[in-house]
Amino acid sequence: MQFQANVAEIIFNLRLIARLWRMIGDEDEMERVMKRALDTAQGNAEHLADVADSWACFGEYRKAIEIARAALELQPDQGHALFVLGTSLLEIGKLDEGILALYESAMAQPEEVETHLRLGVALIQVGRPDVALRAFDFAMMVDPDRAKDPYTRVWRAFALAGAGCDEDAFECVKGMEAETAGDADLGVLLATLYGVALGRPDLAIPVLTQALDDEPEHSIASVGLVTSLDICGRREEAEEALEVLREFDAVSAARVDHALALRDRKRS
Repeated sequence: MQFQANVAEIIFNLRLIARLWRMIGDEDEMERVMKRALDTAQGNAEHLADVADSWACFGEYRKAIEIARAALELQPDQGHALFVLGTSLLEIGKLDEGILALYESAMAQPEEVETHLRLGVALIQVGRPDVALRAFDFAMMVDPDRAKDPYTRVWRAFALAGAGCDEDAFECVKGMEAETAGDADLGVLLATLYGVALGRPDLAIPVLTQALDDEPEHSIASVGLVTSLDICGRREEAEEALEVLREFDAVSAARVDHALALRDRKRS
């Protein structure tokens, strides 16, 4: 037991050192340290899962998948390895495989709230809002405080909207506009709920305006503002917003131009 504890501490320290090398931009040293961590973790599923987790955090999802699978060969029900495998598969677009791994992770460690939340988001992405709702509700049962988390509330509202419960979706995010101040990504998520899932682009406009006040060169928020203004018939404001977008992201602006031109041709 003491030996395993020492190995766990060594791996923890190596992962920390690798993160520091990455922060200062030395990828070669980071990879050298991570190789040592991997060598140290051999033969232990839990330690391999930790190493896989680090690679996932670095955005190296294929390496994370390879190491997580090695961990699962040693211990098929290793919950952390299943979680890393599932989330990494989602990141490379393998949604069905990722969801299956997250299901297995949730069964192996039902007390891990993050697993149920990630599963819920993935299920929304594949058009299963009904099952996503069950995942979110289970997460909140395990940890009631997560029900107050703004991102959890918005994603649960997406599931409610997808299940045809629009009133409940609005209630789920009631008063959240004030919480988006200082968090442009949350604002964009809430605006997408309003504009796309609930068909209320008018409600998306002030949220996106706030997001751009917080982060003026947020391309997704800017594109959303242009399209929301246009849908609401506020053409002059949409043109002004498009010009602002063009100043810092010409590629996205060109795509918006193209999409609007196609729409206008279809209408004519």
